[in-house]
Amino acid sequence: MRGKGRCRIGLFARYPAARKLVHLVRRAGARPVLLLTWGRRDGLPEFGFRDFDAMQTQITKGYLTIADELQVTVAPAGEAWRRGVAHDTGLALWQTDGSHPSLLGSYLTACVLYATIFGVSPVGLAAPNGVPREAAERLQQVANTVVLDDPARWHLTQ
Repeated sequence: MRGKGRCRIGLFARYPAARKLVHLVRRAGARPVLLLTWGRRDGLPEFGFRDFDAMQTQITKGYLTIADELQVTVAPAGEAWRRGVAHDTGLALWQTDGSHPSLLGSYLTACVLYATIFGVSPVGLAAPNGVPREAAERLQQVANTVVLDDPARWHLTQ
């Protein structure tokens, strides 16, 4: 792969699935969007991620590395999760396994995808049954802020 006029030695083997997917999506005439996922609630200490924040930092770094190189849009769900729990440590975005999303986590991710794909705020959208109105409004605002306050970071301005 070439980046800014020079060969990027060592990157040939990095992110092969993302490279292939982006190539196939573009070849089909569509716009690829990478869903920047969330870390585990308690991190993965056995792999050096002492907590969610440490794990999310590395996940975000990985996604942005390949997205910057390939100029691919990123839907920053993991960063929205980070912002959400930073402002409300009791926000239950994970199921009890600490990995998979709860209904609130799925709804926040959906709001991020909406803002990313359509380029407009999810604030005011209807929420599914089981998501309290106050929680929906808070999650919509988090998604709006994370995605639309810095669109260049997520390659939304392409």
